Amino acid sequence: MPGITRPRTLLVLLLAAILLLQGGGVSHAQGTIRTFPQTGYTVDNDAIWNYFQGRGGVDTFGYPVSRTFQFRGLPVQIFQRNIIQVVGQVARPMNLLDPDLMPLTRFNGSVFPAYNPSVAAQAPAPSTSDYGTAVTFHLRTTVPNGWNGVPVGFYDYYFSAAPASAGNLRVLLALEVWGFPTSIAMRDPGNSNFIYQRFQRGIMHYDATTGVTRGILLGDAFKSLLTGSNLPADLATELSASPFLRLYDPNQPSGLAREVPSINPPITRANTNLSTAFMPGGGAPLVDQVKIFLVALEDNGQSGPRIGCNDSVVGVTRMITPTTTPLRASIEELLSIKDRDYGESGFYNALYQSNLQIESLTLENGKATIRLVGQLRSGGVCDDPRIKAQIEYTALQFSTVTQVEIFVNGTRL
Repeated sequence: MPGITRPRTLLVLLLAAILLLQGGGVSHAQGTIRTFPQTGYTVDNDAIWNYFQGRGGVDTFGYPVSRTFQFRGLPVQIFQRNIIQVVGQVARPMNLLDPDLMPLTRFNGSVFPAYNPSVAAQAPAPSTSDYGTAVTFHLRTTVPNGWNGVPVGFYDYYFSAAPASAGNLRVLLALEVWGFPTSIAMRDPGNSNFIYQRFQRGIMHYDATTGVTRGILLGDAFKSLLTGSNLPADLATELSASPFLRLYDPNQPSGLAREVPSINPPITRANTNLSTAFMPGGGAPLVDQVKIFLVALEDNGQSGPRIGCNDSVVGVTRMITPTTTPLRASIEELLSIKDRDYGESGFYNALYQSNLQIESLTLENGKATIRLVGQLRSGGVCDDPRIKAQIEYTALQFSTVTQVEIFVNGTRL
């Protein structure tokens, strides 16, 4: 079945049993710790939860961005960086980059290395004598920590997906999450700060502006492909023939816009149900109004917090589609305003000339990191602090946010 890692040897079968047993100590009774307010979704399947916890958690997979749902006959849950599926009682990451799933090379303006068959062919066969040692040697020679003088940390991040307590099995557990490399490291041709390496089950990304290595948000990409929501034009163009493109339709039976009998396995209403997949769950309240922040020009801080050029920022309330992720929704709402002057209020919108969208938004320990992509246009030296303040204060309206860091096309604002 496409997307499923099929065990080929007795070693892999034995490993599957070990993985399941390792996760068995986490009880479903832990309840609300499985709910992530950052996205509003809950990890309610025991096998998926145990696997997520045992393979690096948020650092490896990101936050959940769907409920558990039935997909081509298997329970699956989408996370920001991948999809975890359950085969029998065993959880596994999906091979999202398979040719029949999502073989992308472009997403949100980023250009990733393509699958390189000559790199893939160097991987040791499962029948290799002392397979674990052979895998470790192969990874050491193909997955760099340092690349052209840049500390990309790909090798260390690869192994962070497996617990150090696994000992000699650690390399095989990490291999199960990432698979073998299928490209060499490559710099993004459009952004010299970004370096990538492609693997069977993910793409690693080093960001020189932050010094951080993480996986590309492939799960988010697949969700946007399914739903058509926040779907980047480059992804839609590259995968215009995909059977998964805009497959989700909440107004149709099983949430499917259509059945796809031509692929193997097929997509039918008997084996796939998306009807509740993207309804956030887990107790996070629905929010139907947020504030966006605009500028009162040259009022010397009389209307709100004072910013540069003797201006102040002022919050105005906007009604939105009910959501459990109001932080993201508020930034999206702010970016959607294209008028210079806000109605008859007299407030100024310094972002009116810009065309920006959210690439990613994370909230950890009170710090909101907002990464935007697109065209940023400023009206001058006074507009620069206005733009920054509008985004910052829109995020800071929430009690969970105490610090804001903004990047535009990889450059810190």
